[in-house]
Amino acid sequence: MKIVQDLISKSASNRPGDRLNPTHITVHETGNTSKGADAAMHARYIKGADARARKVSWHYTVDDKQIIQHVPDNERAWHAGSGNAKSIGVEICVNSDGNFEKAKSNAAWLLRNLMSKHNISLSNVVTHKYWTGKNCPARLLKEWNAFKQLISNEDAPQVGGIIVEDKPKAKPSGDAYIRSIQQWVVNYGYKIAVDGLKGPETKRGLIRVYQNELNKQFGAGLSVDGIPGAKTYNAARNVRKGAKGNLTRVLQALLYMAGHNPGPFDGVFGNGTEKAVRAFQRDKGLGVDGIAGKNTWRALL
Repeated sequence: MKIVQDLISKSASNRPGDRLNPTHITVHETGNTSKGADAAMHARYIKGADARARKVSWHYTVDDKQIIQHVPDNERAWHAGSGNAKSIGVEICVNSDGNFEKAKSNAAWLLRNLMSKHNISLSNVVTHKYWTGKNCPARLLKEWNAFKQLISNEDAPQVGGIIVEDKPKAKPSGDAYIRSIQQWVVNYGYKIAVDGLKGPETKRGLIRVYQNELNKQFGAGLSVDGIPGAKTYNAARNVRKGAKGNLTRVLQALLYMAGHNPGPFDGVFGNGTEKAVRAFQRDKGLGVDGIAGKNTWRALL
């Protein structure tokens, strides 16, 4: 059995980087019975925008064919409430086109090796429910004693160590324009993933920049939390053709994410940005004047 190491980026919001000295192992089930919802699919999911926005992560995913590691054993992941500070999280796939019995066997193999590696007793191999009360792992809760017997089965194949197979680094994916936006947000000072995928994390980062610029330039006194509310909406300033700077960059980024390409992401409100503002206003049923005022900002945020 091989373990494929496909780690979440160190810059991702769902990899906190806090040190972990594991005393427990927490067993989960993915809960996703869809065809194709195997370890590889969950490895893609954990690197995506939704997992980062929800700040959810775990250490390993196991299916009937392979085991994939997402977070090093000595780092915390976010999977089990108070158990995050003590345990390695292992997700077992339940996809309908997989062999769950084989996935259980593979998980038992992994758990035996982790127990040996970190000197963790079988009594400290626990369920997600143990920490939070959640009905997880739903299937294994009905046969937990039998599963622990499978883990402790001395006749099952034992392995002296974990074999790590490094996956080749993927080429940059996603939208290059979105990546340039994300990199700008990171350079500005807010940590988000640079993956070219527009999603809630990227938008929240842009809103934080927007709030911070309103505070710096106009003394708006906003909380820089990336969450637009009445105070953020009311603090909006008109941005029009000829404007230059960070507010224009935020405007260009939000327009692009809304499906209206303003041209170069350069912080200069030129013809392309004005055209994109007008198109956005038209789509949203706003007054079409090419000026980003309060109503336009509200619709963008």
